[in-house]
Amino acid sequence: RKQYNQYSAFANQPLTKIRGLDFDQVHVLTVNELASGYFENQEGNYQFVRFDPQLQQSPINAFLVADFNQDQNTEILVGGNYFGVIPFQGRFDSFSGAVIDHNGNIHSSADYGLDLWNKSVRHFDLISRNNQTYLIVIFNDETTEIYRIEF
Repeated sequence: RKQYNQYSAFANQPLTKIRGLDFDQVHVLTVNELASGYFENQEGNYQFVRFDPQLQQSPINAFLVADFNQDQNTEILVGGNYFGVIPFQGRFDSFSGAVIDHNGNIHSSADYGLDLWNKSVRHFDLISRNNQTYLIVIFNDETTEIYRIEF
């Protein structure tokens, strides 16, 4: 920061000058896929499957598998967003959560009564108390929310 206190001062500098790197000792890795998705087991061979575009809007940080609508099929609750970036980049906050049904259809989490808009979801969990099921939603830098699941 002291040597390069303005962007224009380091914009055209090679990495070897900025960090003093010796590229003969650097192991270069290549990224071929930046999309979110999952690996599907096809008889021992794993195939990467991209999520639909609705799930590519922001980082996904939390999944929870449960039968949320009591149809004897499991759904997947998905949450995310990430706000820990520098102001220049802006927050990754365009994902309001989703529920993927057993047919692969994607529904807004708001359709299930969840308010995940503009929040950075970190974890989901279900707990039962007094014959009632509750969804716990843990956020980054926000108050934890608890939703009563009504079937």
